[in-house]
Amino acid sequence: MRLRPLIGFVVRIGLLYVLMAWPWSIVGQAYASAYRGVCNACFSSLASGGSVHFQPISEPKRDYDSEIRFVNTRTGAKQLALTSSRDPAYYQTAFVIALVLATPLLWRRRLLALAASLVLVHMVILGKVFITLVHGLNREQVAVLHLSSGLERLVTLANREVVNDIVSLLMIPVVIWIVVMFFAGDWERWLGDVDEPVTSGETPTATV
Repeated sequence: MRLRPLIGFVVRIGLLYVLMAWPWSIVGQAYASAYRGVCNACFSSLASGGSVHFQPISEPKRDYDSEIRFVNTRTGAKQLALTSSRDPAYYQTAFVIALVLATPLLWRRRLLALAASLVLVHMVILGKVFITLVHGLNREQVAVLHLSSGLERLVTLANREVVNDIVSLLMIPVVIWIVVMFFAGDWERWLGDVDEPVTSGETPTATV
């Protein structure tokens, strides 16, 4: 394995990620507003007898920019939960973009992969929001959903390990990157792991 392309790849990821993550302080409010709007459009009527609404946070918090208001429309019970669009959405999307653009393959391949990766990462983001909302609607304070004990444990586990765990925030973009970028032979061509066989009497050709 040649280390130079791998080191260059890692350096490019870092530079691209910093370049895209840095503007959060400028675009954060607009992004959070768009995030809340999409979530409200997709999930406001998620369950019969209940509603969810994403709204700006009432008291500024360092790591949060939004609140989720859960309401049991039958009993009037309400609950608020803090959430953020930064780590699970903006930074995760920035990491996917950095991985794809830093990969030293043809630009046409990278741009096609970028389009596919953006679709996949936003599907994942909405899936994680869905898990969070199901978990919230099933809690005792609101109790709109009445999940079985086994399904409740599964949702609680998914909310803890997939939605809120820092490892998943890093691994999901990597998995998406692998899915959209690499086909048969791409790893070998990139890292130079496979040498062309040399038949008898032939002189090896230097690879540029």
